[in-house]
Formats: sequence, structure tokens, C-alpha cells
Amino acid sequence: MTDLDTLRSVYLARVADAADTDALEEVRLAALGKKGEISLKMRELGKMTPEQRQTEGVALNRLRDDIDTALRPNGNSGLLVTSFDAFAQYQTQRGSNTAWTWEHQAMTRARWVLDGWQLGFEPEAGQALPERRLSSE
Repeated sequence: MTDLDTLRSVYLARVADAADTDALEEVRLAALGKKGEISLKMRELGKMTPEQRQTEGVALNRLRDDIDTALRPNGNSGLLVTSFDAFAQYQTQRGSNTAWTWEHQAMTRARWVLDGWQLGFEPEAGQALPERRLSSE
């Protein structure tokens, strides 16, 4: 088992064992955060030869994607493309298979970065973003 295979096993086990979103966030930061273990390994790519970088880069990207996917609500069973109706339902419903934790944060940041551009899902986002979060429920 390689060093990257060991990291994959460790972090996927930590994701599986996480009891709540705070625990998932700790795993995300430990692996993929600015000073995360995988992020630090990604920085080492610049010190490698082009041949090493090509093989190690692919392996690190695959590892990063595997952990990122495991952290998402649908994991690797989620669709890459969905209908607008399904997207609207995902944004406005509550429960374990909805956007309340991950996607709303991304949409809030996307709106800021786009600086006034209209997004294709604006009506759905407009309904979902102002909703009260789970903290008092």
C-alpha cells in the first residue's frame, strides 16, 4: 500500500466515522484545508521533475477528488448534471440529502464573486438562501 493509499483509507474512514457536520469540517480541513495534509503534498509537486509531477499529480488529484466527494451529501452517487426542477427541490427541501450545509455556502460565495451577474438558478437561490438554518430547529 502506498503513502497515498494509506491517506485515502485514513481520511475516508474519518469521513465515515464523522458524527456531525463539525466533525466533517475537521476532516476537510485536516486533508484539504490550506495547511491540510493533501494540500501540503500538492505544494511539493513544484519541486519534482516533470515526469514525477505527471504521475504524482494525477494520483494526488484523484485522492483529493475522492475525499472531496466523500464529504459531499450525496457522495459519489450524486449526479453531475440535474434538471432545474430537481435543483430547486434540492435547494428548498430540508433533510440529510439537501443543500443546507454545502451548496448554500458555495452559492453565497458564487454570487459575491460574480458581482451582480445573474445566475441561471437565481429564482431557486432567492427562495432558499434567506431560509432559516437548522440551528434553532
